[in-house]
Amino acid sequence: MRKTTPPNPIERRMMRAHKDWMKFAENSQARLLYWQTNEADISLVKALFDMQQQTSSCVQIVNANFESPEQYTQAIATQLIEYYDARRENTRSVGIVMDWQPPPREEKNETLIAWLLKLMQSLMEYHPWAFPGFLLVLGPAQIKGGEEAWQGWLAALLEETCNGPWKTDGIRYVQYGTEPPQYDTLIEQCPGRVMTLFGSYHMSTAPREIVAQSSERGPSRQFRRLLVQLSESLSHGDAARMERLRDAALMVSTKEGWHGQSAVVQLIAGAGYLKWKKEDAAHDAYGRAAQAGRQAQQAGDNTGSKLIINGLAGQAGVNVLRRKYRQAAGEYEKAAKVAEHEQDGLMAVEMRRMQGWSLEQAGRRESARRAGFYALADGEWLEPELREEGSLKLVSGWMWKQTTGLGLEKERKALEERLAGLYGREWPQKVLSGAEQQGLKARGVA
Repeated sequence: MRKTTPPNPIERRMMRAHKDWMKFAENSQARLLYWQTNEADISLVKALFDMQQQTSSCVQIVNANFESPEQYTQAIATQLIEYYDARRENTRSVGIVMDWQPPPREEKNETLIAWLLKLMQSLMEYHPWAFPGFLLVLGPAQIKGGEEAWQGWLAALLEETCNGPWKTDGIRYVQYGTEPPQYDTLIEQCPGRVMTLFGSYHMSTAPREIVAQSSERGPSRQFRRLLVQLSESLSHGDAARMERLRDAALMVSTKEGWHGQSAVVQLIAGAGYLKWKKEDAAHDAYGRAAQAGRQAQQAGDNTGSKLIINGLAGQAGVNVLRRKYRQAAGEYEKAAKVAEHEQDGLMAVEMRRMQGWSLEQAGRRESARRAGFYALADGEWLEPELREEGSLKLVSGWMWKQTTGLGLEKERKALEERLAGLYGREWPQKVLSGAEQQGLKARGVA
């Protein structure tokens, strides 16, 4: 049978990345992979693991920051348990009983890492059809505990995985990034167990290939080609070339009445101006993007509201750089109101959060707290599993600090009620730091 090559440039690159991945998957000895790539290609590697997580219970992307070995190990265990618990009801409705319980930890004789491995092994034995193995994608947003502590934790994890009482071939780990791996010591300590690879997938050239293969003709093809060139121009440092391409693309989109596409062009131009520290030009381009978004919205384009929000947020970002915090707060507020009208919880929370932060920088603390309460109210539109991530969790912790002090008891009480409504009775464990939880316990609240 003749081999076929996927016609889609993205699919071709995904296949190359998958082929690299299989080098690790088929290496029976390796337990840890560090996958290095460049900035242009990192999104492709991330997409590969996102797809695996969506289609397999075995793949778990760990998003917690690494602050200490104990904290990070516990965060992984908690994520696995919560993942399982969240699916109990759905499976029960189709006749599948998921009644697994986490094994207890023998604290005197069992390290946290050993208990984590025992937990995963227990799940694999109890539900082999759902958990034939585990792949933990170790992606700490920040290694706050220091590189030495991180390397020490990896070494302990591999030692326990390969030689401990819960050793198994079914548990593997991967970390990816753009920086070279600092695994020399780890490779010496765990020979054959650590694999590194560098992948280059040329994602930066994919848009040109897509345009070249497109069957579109006329203004649509012309605009798409100009948009690709415009995006590429940002990496060349040539503002004059960017402006020529912007004007050419706007000429097509304006003539055809493509208001949404005009907004996209202005957003790209705004990013370019901001990169080159031309703040006045950037603010103007973002404002024109918001206006084009309004025209798109009026014409019935469903993307209009998001384009308006992005334009206003871009203007606000420019004013943050200028330290014009009150103006930034006003623009964030306008963006939040657009998101609230659309009941877009994610964007509404983020815009209100940034409004509150900007007001705090401007010294308007009462108004900042008011914006924070708006953000928490907008959080009710989010699905429960999304409330413990991203902007809502950030604004929850920020509001806790904003309502600390004499004269703020009424606001603190209102905040506690709001947090309980968003996160349930165990909201302190989901929102507050350890010290803050201890303070609540001293008051008899948690």
